[in-house]
Amino acid sequence: METKTPESAAQNNPELEHIELLAVKANPKNVLWCLYGAWALICIGFDYDAGIIVLGVTEFRKDFGEPIAGGDYAINAAWQSAFSGGPTASACVATLAVGFISDRFGRKLTIMGGLLLTFIGASLQLAATDVQMFFGGKLINGVALGFLLTSVLTWLSEISPLAIRGVMTGLCNLAFCLGPFVCTCIENSLSSRTDRWAYRGIFLAQLGFGFTAFIVAPFMPESPWWLAQHGKVDAAKRALQRLGHGEASAEKHLADIRITQEAAKHETEGASYLECFKGTNLRRTIIAMMPLSIQCLSGVPWIASYSTYYFELAGLSSKRAWDISVGAQVLSIAGNFAAFILVDRFGRRRLLLWGFGFLAALLMVTGGLGTMTTNHGAVLGTIALMSLYNFVFNCALGPVAYTVAAETPTGRLRTKTVSLAYISSSAISTMWLFVLPYIVNPNQGNLGAKTGFIFGAASVICWVYLFFYQPETAGRNFEEIDELFHKKVPARQFRQFKTDVELKGEVAVGEKLTAMAD
Repeated sequence: METKTPESAAQNNPELEHIELLAVKANPKNVLWCLYGAWALICIGFDYDAGIIVLGVTEFRKDFGEPIAGGDYAINAAWQSAFSGGPTASACVATLAVGFISDRFGRKLTIMGGLLLTFIGASLQLAATDVQMFFGGKLINGVALGFLLTSVLTWLSEISPLAIRGVMTGLCNLAFCLGPFVCTCIENSLSSRTDRWAYRGIFLAQLGFGFTAFIVAPFMPESPWWLAQHGKVDAAKRALQRLGHGEASAEKHLADIRITQEAAKHETEGASYLECFKGTNLRRTIIAMMPLSIQCLSGVPWIASYSTYYFELAGLSSKRAWDISVGAQVLSIAGNFAAFILVDRFGRRRLLLWGFGFLAALLMVTGGLGTMTTNHGAVLGTIALMSLYNFVFNCALGPVAYTVAAETPTGRLRTKTVSLAYISSSAISTMWLFVLPYIVNPNQGNLGAKTGFIFGAASVICWVYLFFYQPETAGRNFEEIDELFHKKVPARQFRQFKTDVELKGEVAVGEKLTAMAD
């Protein structure tokens, strides 16, 4: 088997020369549109945390809850479950539908539809005066999440410059960190109010993000991959030019897109969900789904939903626990920026293995410290490690999972494969929503920080999967990725394998050098 060196890959693929900063400087319009995509997702990041945060606001419980002993108010348990489970269910249904909608009407119209829905959903939550209306708003926002996550991630992967494709698709994870962070800061500044604006400010801010994204959406360029797939060649060329390509560059990229799409037809008969599980597409679907599913097996549901609760059980005051939780969110954002530096330099596979291995060790140590419940230093250690988790997770598995989900599928099935990846992740996350209270709560399993053992053990198993089955796709264009899967190259040989694209490049360079010598 022929192999290649990283140096030869960089020489034979001109796009790889635009490394990080150079790629940004060379493609400013393209990068700005990618940042717009991330902005569009921030409003969905709001809704992730808003439903949880408002439950702790006294005025919200007064308006939508029932009086309980002691003069306080509480939201009915059934409605609490509905607030978390309803949007997840509607997002899954919408994600399945968007696989057809996006392929039929395009990424642009689907994104516009998602933004319109989040505007409607946030407006209902803002204006709600009863729990049914509030729940209706959350259901609609769940549909918006299904529309936006799938279509924006697909669009980003199809417009991003190859050299920074990992950074641009990883912006999805950053958006999901920024939304909750801004949401938390807004609520902290308003929580002392004694009227409905103690919680309505969150949804007003969500409207602001959604509205600004919506008014820009009509001007966004359609995916040139979708346009070419539907025979709109001239429109695809214009879209590439709007993304910053010159005449010659647009012609070359369009030719590459059409060659890749034509070659993929031999492996993919149609564009149905069933095709995702046929031939080499089955392997690609599994690889695309696993990192997002592994996120939910690596402790995210526990850390995201129960860390503040654990801090208070550990003896910290509510304000101190909140301060640490905000600090953990800042670490999440910092981890994303670290990933932007690493994901295209070190590759997806290497970053996943090293980052996830460290994460598994961190969870095991957290569980070990959790056994020393009477040792104050050990308790503080668990708090520190649970906070550090946010940085490590978002430095590797968080953003890379979205990158793998977006760039692994073949173009004809990309949206549908991303939809399946999100649904599998949501299914596992929903399972933990029901199971974790019985593991963590003091009147149930009362494992506390020892829960780290459960997720640590699951992480070790997942790491073994990643070692044997996760291929390296960094620096590969979609034509090369298609070829690697068509030739059934083993996962651990993706990085070294020399594709036909590279061989042709070597021949062309050799012929040019020979002509110059003559």
